[in-house]
Amino acid sequence: MQQSRAKMTIGVQPSIEFDVAPLADALAPPQEVPLIALPTIVEAMRADAATLGSKRVVVLVDDLDRCSPANLVAVLETINNVMDINGFVFVLALDYEVLVQAILREYPHVSGHEFVEKMVQVPFRVPPLDLDDKSLLRDLLPNWNSLIALTGPDFDTVLIDVVRIALRGNPRQTKRLVNTFQILKRIVQDRGSVLDDALLVTVLGIQFGWPDEYALLQRILVLERPEKVADLLTSFDEVDVSPISKLLRKVLGDDENLTALTASIHLAAAAAPQGEPDLESASLQDFARYLVDNGWEAAMDEEGVWHPNDSIKDWHTVRIANRGGRISLEMREFSTTGRGRRPVFQTITHVPIRNAMNLADIIVELTSPGGLKTWRDAKLIERRSGATAKTSPSRGAR
Repeated sequence: MQQSRAKMTIGVQPSIEFDVAPLADALAPPQEVPLIALPTIVEAMRADAATLGSKRVVVLVDDLDRCSPANLVAVLETINNVMDINGFVFVLALDYEVLVQAILREYPHVSGHEFVEKMVQVPFRVPPLDLDDKSLLRDLLPNWNSLIALTGPDFDTVLIDVVRIALRGNPRQTKRLVNTFQILKRIVQDRGSVLDDALLVTVLGIQFGWPDEYALLQRILVLERPEKVADLLTSFDEVDVSPISKLLRKVLGDDENLTALTASIHLAAAAAPQGEPDLESASLQDFARYLVDNGWEAAMDEEGVWHPNDSIKDWHTVRIANRGGRISLEMREFSTTGRGRRPVFQTITHVPIRNAMNLADIIVELTSPGGLKTWRDAKLIERRSGATAKTSPSRGAR
């Protein structure tokens, strides 16, 4: 069979002729495995497992939480129901809350936490970085010494605060932050300009950690042009001293630094996320104020959860959380496992941030013990009746 050939001219060099068939094969999308072939594959895996002896085959599945909810749950069920083969160990790397939300979306009447517990035998949560020890950042960032050598005084202290407060000690976000900072610093140097390193990394931390608040900060500086640092920070401290204000206060010594802050904001805009953050930012602020008026703490904790305040927390069994751009109502239940009886929070309902005030009537109902009991009872009855009418989704969820 005649092979397909192509001719290419690169610059002023002579034309190069080459066979394009291997290139086409390499770039072709992978072929799906026919369903009829799946039993054969599984049987071959079982045959291989029989020869392993005491050895194990470890299958690493990374970034599972980036799949659609349907595909995420399908992969989990396939591993549990089809790939249950002696000698094969599956290690899943994912965001646990995303997994629970995906299960809830596919099977609304199933406890997401219990669903996971019956499939995942050894859960392990990656702990946040202990940033009290600077050596951890030094180990995480191979170019740490050159980074510190090229930056101003106290940069390392400010960076540690930004990573701990804005990025919640996330290693991947920390690397993204430092890489972006280095690129923007090089842009500043090539322009022959000077910019405060600590201020720039703080602005980037706000952008990475709170994109909605970063957009608000940008809008205030550009449109309202406050003359004093205190006037700027008031916009973020309407309810309580925000973590954004804490970070900015450390790098904004006086009112003259507002000009440098504006310059950093403009520069950091090159790495700004896409979307419509202003609407979400305003909605989130309105919702937070509404929560405070109805017995909830003003600020979220490090996991994005609002807790009942002292006036209602003794009898409350519900919490409210910001889960990846959605506001979630989570009800406390108890799960009995081999480790004993322990409390878990099951997501009952969730809405996009911009629709957070759709939960207003429920929030009001939850402000009294009687209202909370009525709401809980209704949800439990709804779940039980739904579970009775719905066929169990999988062997692992029973």
